[in-house]
Amino acid sequence: MRISPLEIQQQKFKVKLMGFNREEVISFLELISNEMEDLKRENRILKGELEKREKMIAGYKQREKNLNESIITAQKITEDMKLNVKKEADLIISEAEMKAEKIIDDAHRKKTDIEKEIFDLKKQRLQLNSALRLIIEEHLKLLDLEKENNQKDI
Repeated sequence: MRISPLEIQQQKFKVKLMGFNREEVISFLELISNEMEDLKRENRILKGELEKREKMIAGYKQREKNLNESIITAQKITEDMKLNVKKEADLIISEAEMKAEKIIDDAHRKKTDIEKEIFDLKKQRLQLNSALRLIIEEHLKLLDLEKENNQKDI
């Protein structure tokens, strides 16, 4: 049962023989009434503060939820970025390996071509040496013949 401070003040008691001192009862009821009024006022204030704080808490919870969602999104973006960077790095490495293989193949091909050219040049040198030797030998023979002819003429 709810009782208001006004009801306490207006409460009337029957008077009986050898009852309570009327002035003390009235004084006590006024004291209780005033105390109850203060308590109700304080209760209203506290309820208002409680409502404000509950709204603040709800706001904080929403902010916390938003922050958690942002963190999760940031983590996902970070993971995606890491994955993309790894894929890009793997692609760069693969391209570099292919280029290196091509360079090595080209170098082997050039080496083979140079070795063949060296072989051909050595062969040409031998042929030239042989041809030169033949020419020199022919000239020596001619010189020898001319010397013989000159000696016969003397």
